[in-house]
Amino acid sequence: MATSKGSIPIRRPGATLKAFSSVKEQKLEWLWPGRIPLGKLSVIAGDPGLGKSLVTIAIAAAVTSESKWPDCEEYAPHGGVIMLSAEDDDADTVKPRLRVARADLDSIYSLDSIVCNPDGSRRG
Repeated sequence: MATSKGSIPIRRPGATLKAFSSVKEQKLEWLWPGRIPLGKLSVIAGDPGLGKSLVTIAIAAAVTSESKWPDCEEYAPHGGVIMLSAEDDDADTVKPRLRVARADLDSIYSLDSIVCNPDGSRRG
């Protein structure tokens, strides 16, 4: 990779690299200690019927009601949640599960649609 003096990347079409010596370290912060980091992408994946959606319901309930995490004595920080579900229906499955889990239903939203302009661009 071509760089200028001081390891500053020279921008060209293709990949941009940076030396780790230029990376400022930061402390990792956790939503659910040891399990879900804040500000990072977390994926819950697996075969059908293993309880992935129930885990997401428990996470949403903990965050919206500031209750304890299932595996420790720490409380979840309060926050809002956007639920995305490709398999479960909001009315007959997701909402009843959230209610039973004692989630704050006013702090949980379901992505209903994305509205686009006639030219195909998204509306903000």
